[in-house]
Parts: sequence; structure tokens; C-alpha cells
Amino acid sequence: MVPGAGEALPWPARVLEQLARWAYEHPWRLILGGAAVAVASLLAAQKWLAFRTSRDDLISSKEPYVQIYKAYQREFGDRDDVVIVAHAPQLRRAKAFAHALAERLERDPEAAREVLYRIDPEAFRGRALLYLTPEELRDLGVKIREHRELIDALAAVPSLATLLRSINREISSAMVGHLVSSFLGAPSEDRKEASPLDLVLLQRLVESVGDAMERKPYRSVWRSFLRPGSDVDEDGYLVDDNRRFVFVLAVAPEDTSVMASAAGALKRIRNHIAAVRPQFPEVEVGITGGPALATEEMLVSVRDTTLASILSLFGVGFCFVLFYRDIARPLLAVFTLAIGLAWSFGYITLTIGHLTILSVAFATILIGMSDDF
Repeated sequence: MVPGAGEALPWPARVLEQLARWAYEHPWRLILGGAAVAVASLLAAQKWLAFRTSRDDLISSKEPYVQIYKAYQREFGDRDDVVIVAHAPQLRRAKAFAHALAERLERDPEAAREVLYRIDPEAFRGRALLYLTPEELRDLGVKIREHRELIDALAAVPSLATLLRSINREISSAMVGHLVSSFLGAPSEDRKEASPLDLVLLQRLVESVGDAMERKPYRSVWRSFLRPGSDVDEDGYLVDDNRRFVFVLAVAPEDTSVMASAAGALKRIRNHIAAVRPQFPEVEVGITGGPALATEEMLVSVRDTTLASILSLFGVGFCFVLFYRDIARPLLAVFTLAIGLAWSFGYITLTIGHLTILSVAFATILIGMSDDF
């Protein structure tokens, strides 16, 4: 109901009335003041408005499972690493690349506060059997019993001649067993299927002699002999099960949920990779891991949303000019819309302080909704 002439307006209406009168009497002050606040809002947003890449920010922090997970992080820390993957035709070249890159990263605390690419095998000396599975332990016991004579002979006289004689004796015994079994023609249901001759030790021995002549690092022949199919690197590098990739784990120096921090660390890591690559042109390198994927996702979202917002603003202005058949007043409406967007950024910076991967698109939404007003 519109108040009568003698009725007093409510105080909100009186405030708006005074504001409207002041704006009518001092239009340029209002315009310049609003523009100044908009510029200050944009500068504040550029400096303090953060973009959070973590999906935890999309969930209320009051949820019980969120509080439990945060308590776990406080107690044990968060090991969400940046993973650098290297691949080369020769695994040793990928390892050399990982070593060179890790040395650079360790000297740059702004790129990574912690780097892991190799586990010192000396730390497991005397305790390696504790890390085997029960199946691996059983296989190891079978291999030791099968080659007990060879091991006893080497323990008594540890020489190359003893090793070669023992290998020759084992090969001869195995060949005789195969020949006799084939000659007798025992039915398959009465005897186990004959296994192929085990020449792994001899093969590894020849390779070891060749490596020694080429002055390559020593690798024990006993691991592949006693545990065939489990050729874990003795030098401690982090490799995959198929021995195709070498991994370097880097912990970012700051909170990786803040895009600026994570993006800065990733940029420095890429710079170090680019500096090392000329020494290893055959090595292929990639970056993955939670922080890297989340940051790339946020960077793409911010870039695309910014482009969409600019296109939306120009599109709204073009539609105003086209359908209202005027230029000045539609452009003033677009100017007012831009001022309102700048104020929104300033308000979000002061009250919330960050955007998430969902709220980063609010500018495009506001442009589409606010032009109605």
C-alpha cells in the first residue's frame, strides 16, 4: 500500500529516497565513486581472492566424515604428491633422468619441500625377507632346496670355478632327467609335466661378467636366480611392475588446495624438467597426481569461464543495441552491469575469500540474470 501524503515513510524507504535525491543532485560523484569502488574491488580480488581446487570445499565442513578426515590429516599429514613419470627405451636412462631431476628439485624448496625417487637398499639390509609375501617365501624355499648342492659347494669353496662346475652339474642332471623321462615315455597322468631347464643363473652370470667388463654398476645374480619373475630393482628406484616407467614423487611446498600455490610449484617443476630434458632427449616425461590434476582442472575452468564471461557481456550489450535501436543507453546499462560484477567480486573477497571449481562460474550466471534488472 502506498503511504498517504500525511503518513511517514518507513526508514528503509526514507534512506532510499535520500540516496536517490543525492544521486540526482550529484550524478558524477555517484558514478566516479561507484567506479572507484569497482576498481578497488577488482584489485582486492586480484590480490586476495583465492581459487580452491580441493573438492573438500564443495562439502560442508560440519559433516562428521569431513571432520574425521581433517583430524586424520592433522595427525598423519597429507601425502597427495605430484607424480613425475619418466619413460625411455632403456630403463637405466629413465633412472638417470629421475636422478638428475630429483637433484634439481631438492635444491629448490619453492618447487617441492620433499622429493622421493629412490629408497636406499641399505635400509633393508638384513630385513629384506620381512617384506616378502607368503607365496614369495614359499617359492624362495623351493628354489633353495632345488639348488642346495650348488649353494653348499659355493659356501665351501667360493670361487668362479666352483660356480661353473656346479652349474654344469645341475644342467647335466636336469638334461639326464628329461631324457630318461622322455625315453621311458611315462604317461602324463603318472608323472608331472617336465619343467624347462633352469638356465637363469648362467644367463645372469654371463650378463654380470659383461657388465663388469663395461664397468657398469654391479647387480647380484642371486636375486633373479632364486626369485625368477620378481626382478625388483636393487638400486631402489621407484619403477612400475612392468619395468617401463620410473617415478619421482614431489610434495608441493604450500597448500595445494590453493590454485596460486599449486600452479606456482607446478610451473617450477616443469621448468626443471625442461632444463634436464636436453641431456636425455629420448626420455618421455609426464606429470600427474592429485594436485597436478586439480590445478590443471581449475586453470582450465578459470580460463574458459573468463572467456565465457567476456563473450556474455559483449553479447548482452549487442542485444541491447540491436533490439532497443539505441547505443548510449544500452551501453550505460552494460556499464552498470560491469560495475555490479566488480562489486560482487569485492564482496566475495571480503566475506568468503575464495572461489571453488563450481562458484568460479558465477560471473557468467550474473551477467545472464542481472541484465533483466
